Amino acid sequence: EMGLGGGVRKVHVPWVALRESHRQISLSVRVGTKATLGTPDEPVLKDALDLLKTALADAQNAGVPVASVQVDYDCPVRLLAAYANRIQELKTGCAPVPVTVTTLPSWLGQPGFRKLVEMADGWTLQVHGTSRPNLAKSPSLFKSVEAQAWVAQASELRKPFRLALPTYTSLACYSPKGVYLGLKSEQTEPPKGTGQCQVLTSNPEEMSEFLRWLETPSGGYVVAVDWFRLPMPGDQQNWTKQGLTKVIRHEVEAPALKFVIKSDGGLYDVVVQNPTAYPVAIPSLRVEWGKQAFEAADAILDWQVEAKRSSLIFRREVRAGVLAPGEQRVVGWVRLSAAGAFQVSVISE
Repeated sequence: EMGLGGGVRKVHVPWVALRESHRQISLSVRVGTKATLGTPDEPVLKDALDLLKTALADAQNAGVPVASVQVDYDCPVRLLAAYANRIQELKTGCAPVPVTVTTLPSWLGQPGFRKLVEMADGWTLQVHGTSRPNLAKSPSLFKSVEAQAWVAQASELRKPFRLALPTYTSLACYSPKGVYLGLKSEQTEPPKGTGQCQVLTSNPEEMSEFLRWLETPSGGYVVAVDWFRLPMPGDQQNWTKQGLTKVIRHEVEAPALKFVIKSDGGLYDVVVQNPTAYPVAIPSLRVEWGKQAFEAADAILDWQVEAKRSSLIFRREVRAGVLAPGEQRVVGWVRLSAAGAFQVSVISE
């Protein structure tokens, strides 16, 4: 990585293990935009591309074959032609290893884009997380209808390409007044000053249907899918490996939460379970009962109680995140005057 908040981050690659795995690998450098804008007409990419060439040399010295190298750079549209020239120079320094690039939907049809994809040996179109989060917009990292339109537009170039699709969930973080502050991803903390969060999901059912669409002639120029990112054990905001497999095989079941009610006379503990292979946004819950009188209630961590005479709501706290795949969490407790009818349901918000 280069210029993404921490300067240069060089991965210490276990070359021996990679060589012994006999797996095909590629190398990628992620480049932050702010650190590369040297002039109005030229991106400053030398350090980032040198980082990639150094990694390639390290691989070759370790006897590890490299199938390709990739530049992941959100280039400003006005610099696309100059970026294409830098890719041409990189190809000379990496030959005969193919050089590929990641691209954005906003580049399609822009001056310099055709030159870029013609200069590269391959290209990947990213169709997830393409716009700045906004509380007024649908909380989704991926929309099939948008992706289909972008695939159709990209296919007009008649050059085969790969498609980057998401498996992860992010939390868009905002100030109490709704100003966007940044994303909370796996194993990172919310930005300072976060007052509320919006869960940005990758819907597995929608993704599976999109994959079916790719199998039709409409997706003919898409030659492969790059999943961002592959599931790892312990992930909280990502699909599991089993979940990804089900999406690819079109075996997805609608995510559905389960509830466990533990009662002792008129005292009820409410527990919510996510039995699925996908992260689910922490929900608001409605609790209802019969003729018993309400006495008291309290919520745990990510919920707040709104009590009424014969029902109450465990309202999702505005900074709450997700229930990880397989996670179980106590929501809170309710005390009634006696045992009796008691049920829990999810509130659609």
